[in-house]
Amino acid sequence: MAFFIFNCLISGTSRSKGVSKLSGLCMRPLDMLAPGASVMRVRIGCLDQMGVKVSDEYSDVGPIRGTGTSRSAATFDFSNGMFVIKMASGSNAADAAHEFKHAYQFEIGEYSVGMEILGYAYPNFFYDKFDELAAYQRGNSMGKKDRYNINNLPDDYKNLQVGPVNANTIPEIHALISDPSVSKEVRERRLQHTADNTHTAFRINGKTYYKHQ
Repeated sequence: MAFFIFNCLISGTSRSKGVSKLSGLCMRPLDMLAPGASVMRVRIGCLDQMGVKVSDEYSDVGPIRGTGTSRSAATFDFSNGMFVIKMASGSNAADAAHEFKHAYQFEIGEYSVGMEILGYAYPNFFYDKFDELAAYQRGNSMGKKDRYNINNLPDDYKNLQVGPVNANTIPEIHALISDPSVSKEVRERRLQHTADNTHTAFRINGKTYYKHQ
């Protein structure tokens, strides 16, 4: 089964050099990448530290071959600072569209990866139900027939904050990135401090922040 990534899977609008490069690298069959194969590095916009690989890490394997639930994921490798899309074997273009939507959200400061932040007003930081709804809608643009809305997402997301939450809606983050009196050095240091304290990976103004391992 061929696995093709087109510009529309990412933002649906841009033909930037970065997106075109991503499209070219990913226009290949998924079965050419065996499960557990080395990560294929790709680029989306300015997000050059990104990889795609086939992995059934998040899938539920049924008792009979071909049964079970196939799950892909958009995640982050804290050991090397790479945003990683793990596509389940047997994934199709709609599944890829869903995960690459998350990559685009990460690039523009609307998506984060990390632990739940207990006691914080935004326990999932930038990640929320609106991110998932947008990703399912992007999958539908590639032929999927999911009929979700913000109130009936799959049970996997029942404890996820509703949102929308992003770099501009968390008051302390918005204040930091929008205050012209704050120098670039101070801003980046404070954002890195936030990443360290929350154990979260996020991206703002073309820079990825995460707790280095």
